[in-house]
Amino acid sequence: MTNFRLLGSSLLTFIRRHNLSTNKCRSLPHNCIHFGAVSSLHTSSICPQSPETKQSDPPERKYKKPVDWLPFPWHRRPRFNVFEQSGDTIKENFIDPSLPKPDFELSDELKSADEHVKRYFSLQTGNKADMKEACKRQLLKRVQQHPNDFNSIEVKIALKTIQIRSLFEHKAKLEKW
Repeated sequence: MTNFRLLGSSLLTFIRRHNLSTNKCRSLPHNCIHFGAVSSLHTSSICPQSPETKQSDPPERKYKKPVDWLPFPWHRRPRFNVFEQSGDTIKENFIDPSLPKPDFELSDELKSADEHVKRYFSLQTGNKADMKEACKRQLLKRVQQHPNDFNSIEVKIALKTIQIRSLFEHKAKLEKW
C-alpha cells in the first residue's frame, strides 16, 4: 500500500492534480483521516466512502464533448442532398438507345447494314462508358462555338457537369445517402 504523509488539503490537491477518479481512489487507504486528510475529503465525490457518493451516477468521461460546456442546446444539422438543391436543374440525359455507339456514328456501312448488326453496334448493347460518351458528345455539340472548340469556359463547365452527373448517378445507384 502507498504511504501518504500529506497533511490537510494536500491529499485532496494531490488526488485532483493526478486525476484520480473514484475507481483509482479505492486503491488509496480507506481511512483518509488516518493519513492526515481533512474531513472535507470524505464529503467530496473523490473518496469512495463519502456519504454523497452515488452508485447510480454515470462515470465521468475523460474528454468532454464540445457541446457539454455550451450555454445553449446545440444539435448537429441533418444532412441534405446537395445535388437536389444545386443550380443544375436540366435533366436531359436521355439518349435514344437505338443510336450507334460513339465511334460508329459516321460509318456508311453501318447505315446500310442488317437490323441485327445495327442493334449489335447500338447503345443498347453498350456499357455505361458508351452512354456517357454519347451524352458528352451530344452536350458538346450544343455548347461548342465551332467543331474544334475544347478550351472555352462553356465546354469545360459542360464536361465537369457531365462528370458530376455521372458520379451522382453512381452514388444514387449505391444508395449511400
